[in-house]
Amino acid sequence: MAGYAWAMSEPDPRDARLTVSDSGSAVRVTVEGQLDLASADALRVALEQLRGHRRRTVLDLRDAAFADGRALRRLLPVAFAPRDERWDLTIDGMSESVRRVLRLTGLQP
Repeated sequence: MAGYAWAMSEPDPRDARLTVSDSGSAVRVTVEGQLDLASADALRVALEQLRGHRRRTVLDLRDAAFADGRALRRLLPVAFAPRDERWDLTIDGMSESVRRVLRLTGLQP
């Protein structure tokens, strides 16, 4: 799987950018910018496709400048799938703003 990226809306530095790269041992999905409802749907679709291939997947949120609580809740079904389907999904890095939204919405203790 070659590296590729999707721009999720009109070019704007705040918009989310999703990059998928394959190192051979794992697929890294990097989110940069604002994770909102529209970009969460695109991220969910990308993760569901990777889940279908059962590849080790690393979700990198360290450059996600902002995350909408509703957007993060849309990702929950995909986030809980690894345990049920023997798919290895890990989060490698999380910006403080994303961590704060996760705490406020009760998605992270």
